[in-house]
Amino acid sequence: MSNTLTVVALDEPDQDVVMVSLLAVVPQEYVRQAADSTLLEVEDGNGTTMFAVELPRLIRVPGEVSRLLAGASVDAVEGAPIPSVFSDDPDFAAPEHQDLWWQEITIRNGIPDGESLGYRLAQNIAVRCRGVVVGHQLPGSGEGTGEQG
Repeated sequence: MSNTLTVVALDEPDQDVVMVSLLAVVPQEYVRQAADSTLLEVEDGNGTTMFAVELPRLIRVPGEVSRLLAGASVDAVEGAPIPSVFSDDPDFAAPEHQDLWWQEITIRNGIPDGESLGYRLAQNIAVRCRGVVVGHQLPGSGEGTGEQG
């Protein structure tokens, strides 16, 4: 079983951003490329995959993010704007139509600290790329926390 978190951001979470975020959150763990270099797997000291980070995808279709994440919880990260698709408040939202970057982090269940580290990684990327963390099961509660999208 696993839990998938999605970073939805205004700026691309490129390889440099992801690597800086990985170093900030899990500096002692091993990172390897997998799936024809479309995936980074973070392994613990025993070689067990804790979580996987997919390459980001650019979403240009208006409404696609809302459709794909219907019913998910949105965690606005302190210091990052909320993409307009997640907010009706013009004081907090970015421009109405915007291309968004989508990046998934899949956390393997049953790994000590895997969920909290994966969530911290998602938050770190979101801050650096002006985004939010979205998921159906955000860490810290049974169903998620934060604003509903």
